[in-house]
This record gives sequence, structure tokens and C-alpha cells, in this order.
Amino acid sequence: MFYKAWKKEKEDPKIQPLDKRFYTELSIYLKALKDEIELLDDKTLLAHLALEKQKNLEKIITDLIQIRYTKISTALFNGEQIPSNYLTSEEDIICTSISLTMNQIKNFTRKTLKGQSLNTKESKRTEKSKILVVRFLKDIPAIVGSNMKTYGPFKIEDVASLPSENAESLIKRGVAVTVEPQ
Repeated sequence: MFYKAWKKEKEDPKIQPLDKRFYTELSIYLKALKDEIELLDDKTLLAHLALEKQKNLEKIITDLIQIRYTKISTALFNGEQIPSNYLTSEEDIICTSISLTMNQIKNFTRKTLKGQSLNTKESKRTEKSKILVVRFLKDIPAIVGSNMKTYGPFKIEDVASLPSENAESLIKRGVAVTVEPQ
């Protein structure tokens, strides 16, 4: 299963779908393999083969993760949407962070090319007026806002005031929804 996923990812330039529990199942498998190795006599052929199996699997998985995150980053940088059913639960959370970072880079570039500074009193006043209140639909790690402040981490059902660019990105990814004032 793990080899097949790696092979498909190597052969196709587009990100391939993985089961939401892929890394969870991988962790369980690796833990069982390590437990088995601990029980074996180090000098036996069986122990040597099991160790080689573990090393090869770790190389394949490391390569798979690097390939997938390169594809994810490239797609997000190019403004492409990645179907969330193609990503594992862990990748979905990280993808949200990468997406927010890409938006920050684009915002920084845009402001710099317009000759605007991110640290002026004027930009701080403007940023305060561009705040959205959102409710989170998924857990996400801490993010750096377009104003370069850290927000989060957030749990499901948390409510937060975020810069509109970050809030809109989270909403677009299906991670949060706007909270309308009553």
C-alpha cells in the first residue's frame, strides 16, 4: 500500500489522492515493525531483513512526503485548488498553513511593489478596518496573519478576529465560516 502510493506520486505530476488515515495507518505499521525488530535476535537473518525493510520504508515515506508537499506548495503558489479528499487529515491542516503563508507572501509582494510599508501607522489603521470574525470548522495550527502577528492555534468551534485576507483564505479552504454580527 505504501509503495504503491509512493510509486503513483513519483509517476504523476499532479497530486494523487490518499486515504485520510494514510499516515495513521503508516504509523501503526511502523510501530508494529519496530516492535517486531526489538523482539528478534540482532544476529539473525530475519532481524537483518526486518531492519532493511524498515529503512527502505522510511526512505520511501520521506520521499513521498517531500514529493507531496512540493506538489501542494506549487499548486497553491499557482492559485490552484487541491481537492480536500486528495489530502490526508494531517496534510489538510498543513495545506491551510501553506495557503495562508502564500497569501502573506503575495500581500507582502503587492504592498512592496506599490511602495507601501507594512510598519507605517497608516497601514496599521487600514489593517484594523479589515478584520473579519470567523468560526473554525477544523483544528488548525497557529498562523501568521497578513499583518505579521501570530494567531491561534485554533480548535473546532473557536471564534477569532483575523485580518480579512487570512479569514477569506480560511473560508475558501472550508476551514472557517464568517460570523455575522447580530
